[in-house]
Amino acid sequence: KISSEKIIPLAKEMMNAGLLKAVTLSLQSLDKNTLDIVKRANLKFSSFSNLTTSFRDANIPTYTELIMGLPGETLVSFKKGLETILSDKDLGGLQIYNCGLLPNAPMNYPEYREKNKIKSIRSPIYLQHTRKDEISIQEYERIVIETFSFNLKELKEMWRYSWMVQTFHTFGILELVAKFYQNEYKLPLMEFYETLLQYGKNEKSFFSKEFYHLEKHLDKGYSGKGWSHYD
Repeated sequence: KISSEKIIPLAKEMMNAGLLKAVTLSLQSLDKNTLDIVKRANLKFSSFSNLTTSFRDANIPTYTELIMGLPGETLVSFKKGLETILSDKDLGGLQIYNCGLLPNAPMNYPEYREKNKIKSIRSPIYLQHTRKDEISIQEYERIVIETFSFNLKELKEMWRYSWMVQTFHTFGILELVAKFYQNEYKLPLMEFYETLLQYGKNEKSFFSKEFYHLEKHLDKGYSGKGWSHYD
């Protein structure tokens, strides 16, 4: 997160050897209260943006990771964090994960779970890539579905926004359209995607068909039945 002077030469060596696709600049959350509760610290976002620019100038792709479901996060703070992330013009990609309770991790201590009112479910592990034939041994994890700062309904809404920005913005499908409205009409990026989300929910269209599948996917995932989906 800090020393691009040290990391850039190493990243170049690894890319030249075919061992690296992109450098990860993880943030977990951009909400200070949440970071205090999970005992993590981030760079100031201005410093973070300077890092992404340094990597871009060196022709090294970057992406960042956020976590949904951290104690202290709210739907409002999560959307605000997405708005901030998307404002970084040099960031190559964004990946968002469920919050997992790992064995022996402080978040999984009984007193920590009780203090932050953490509820969780056992879930087939969420992977960015998976096999359609399902021949591998299924792994499981415990994921957070509720804390003192959000309930399951609000977490599902975070998931919808995560899907929106990863699908339509990070993949570039509507990135330029969203930025046009931002530049010409001062429309915040998350307001653009919120409008699209409401359109997908309320109007019959190509988007509504996708949102129908999204809702089934959400219900399946948060009932502990897994996150794999194949079109």
